[in-house]
Amino acid sequence: MLQVLGFVDAMQRRAQPGQPLSECQKRRNQRIASKRARVEHAFAGIRHMGGKFVRTIGQARATVAMTMMAACYNLKRLASFLERGVDAFFKPATTKAQVRLQTAKA
Repeated sequence: MLQVLGFVDAMQRRAQPGQPLSECQKRRNQRIASKRARVEHAFAGIRHMGGKFVRTIGQARATVAMTMMAACYNLKRLASFLERGVDAFFKPATTKAQVRLQTAKA
């Protein structure tokens, strides 16, 4: 399962004493850290809302509880986007004529 998601070897490299990391290793660590940050921030937000433990009996109820926590987190995030004036879902529709004008100008 982890191999499918691309997390087979997702451990960051550490520099040995007296031997700094190469540029390639630094870039690799940065890629891993950026993927981790996206996931960890969401889990931290859910934990802040009281989702550290799921106190249910059975897998089905636990799944429903986690789904509800994720939905609440997403709604809370959407509300904060809208409050700040960021329209996360708005993508202006470009017509074929606008595309032709843009390519003609270039």
